[in-house]
Amino acid sequence: MISIGVGITIEGRGVIQSGKVGEIMDAYHGLVVMSLFLYFILTTTPVIFVYGTKAQKVAAFFLLLAWLGTFAIDLFTGRLPQREWLQQHGVQFRR
Repeated sequence: MISIGVGITIEGRGVIQSGKVGEIMDAYHGLVVMSLFLYFILTTTPVIFVYGTKAQKVAAFFLLLAWLGTFAIDLFTGRLPQREWLQQHGVQFRR
């Protein structure tokens, strides 16, 4: 329930900031995919780091670093709002 609440909050803030609902897949990503992602991260990370083998801990740590790295790149290069970034770089979407 917490992860669904976080997903709805994230999507709600995006709608308020942009002034538009956006595309259906963006809303789906904000509500469903991010909620599930946060849920799995919050529930599996403690299990891996308490009960996992050394190889599992190392793999989880490096995968987390890779994800954080790609997120940071998107954040600092302005790519998080993907649709707007693509349109600014010449990609046209059909309506």
